[in-house]
Amino acid sequence: MNTGLPRFQTIIKGQIMEQFRSEFIKARKIFYEIKHLKLTYEQLYSDAENRQIISEASLEFFRLVHWSFRDSMILQLCKLTDPAKQGRNKNLTLEYLLSTSEVKKNAKYQEITDVYIQKITHLRKPLKEFRHKLGAHADYPTMMSSSIVDPVEGEIFALFDAVEEFFILMNSSVFGCSSLKSSSSSNSYRKGASDLLKILKKQ
Repeated sequence: MNTGLPRFQTIIKGQIMEQFRSEFIKARKIFYEIKHLKLTYEQLYSDAENRQIISEASLEFFRLVHWSFRDSMILQLCKLTDPAKQGRNKNLTLEYLLSTSEVKKNAKYQEITDVYIQKITHLRKPLKEFRHKLGAHADYPTMMSSSIVDPVEGEIFALFDAVEEFFILMNSSVFGCSSLKSSSSSNSYRKGASDLLKILKKQ
């Protein structure tokens, strides 16, 4: 009995899964970077007492830090939610992951797709417009108008939450892992901001 073909198919299947795992991890790394930005941003700016501390320490410096954190989150979220293809270029994005065979044949493919279409594509619109008009380009009509597109914190965080839901669902359905933890602890980012605030508070 010839068992060569089934064995070959098993090897190919394993290689395809490993390729997808590598792609998923690379895309997830971008998400972790955004998450760490968000954690530090919240620690510094979402608490009234902390805002008071940093404003007394150096209002102008932390205004620039605030602007940089916000723009970085927007750019990274847009990068992760860009189309899978732009011209001849292929992007490692959520849309790309969604198009792979490993996800398409999964039992929760429709559920993952629904999160992407009903939440992510809608929530990224104001961020995409900002990135396109101001974040990555100095669009002349936008720059010269009085109504400059500027996403608010809630819009940024809403897209972040939708992207996190996408990754958690894909992680659990394809790899059987319900937890979405990075190799580096989020506590280190919280601690870093906390340590800075403690130092500033003593000044």
